[in-house]
Amino acid sequence: MKRILVLILSFSTFCSLANATIISGEHYLSNGNRVNLGGLEWISTKLTEGRPANSVLAHHPGWRFATKQETKNLLKSIQGGGTGDMDEANFAGADWFLNNFGVSDSAWHYGEATCNWFYYGVDFEAGTMLSAMVERYDFSDEWREEYFNTYGVYPKDAGRIESHGSFSFNPSHSEPMTGYMLVRSGSAPVPEPSATLLFGLGMIGLVGVGRRRTM
Repeated sequence: MKRILVLILSFSTFCSLANATIISGEHYLSNGNRVNLGGLEWISTKLTEGRPANSVLAHHPGWRFATKQETKNLLKSIQGGGTGDMDEANFAGADWFLNNFGVSDSAWHYGEATCNWFYYGVDFEAGTMLSAMVERYDFSDEWREEYFNTYGVYPKDAGRIESHGSFSFNPSHSEPMTGYMLVRSGSAPVPEPSATLLFGLGMIGLVGVGRRRTM
């Protein structure tokens, strides 16, 4: 019985983690705008942080680097304001991105801002790739008051979605706070933990009935 419970809980945890790190299906921002995932599954950049480009795919078989266009389509769909601007209209998109793709471990948190640095469009043949940053300014009441006392106005929550140009890179070099955008074709969803638990409870019941019959 104990072994069955352990297996069920382990499988449930696996399903929960898998669903938490894969971004797919239909997503909408808090303002109602639809996120363009291009019909692909995307993986949290937290799982690729700090790895050199030449080892990322080995750790994630079945995935590939997101192309320049795929990533730009995604970023464009979550952008509400100007490119690279700290804009209130960019907050919904930045908030969605950081909640789904994660916050860079070593990223600075200044002025109550959090961000995610990542690479995309990796081209080993040309030796180039691109980088981008999504940043969210989510001010606390204390920081708002401090800002008001200094500038006479209250700051508004804002976001920044900024894509940088192509640059040469060393495939074996890694950055501790920067991940990679990986994608794969959409596949069957991982079972939800709730369904898994129901299945497990049913199995426990069958084991119990079987024991009673043998007594």
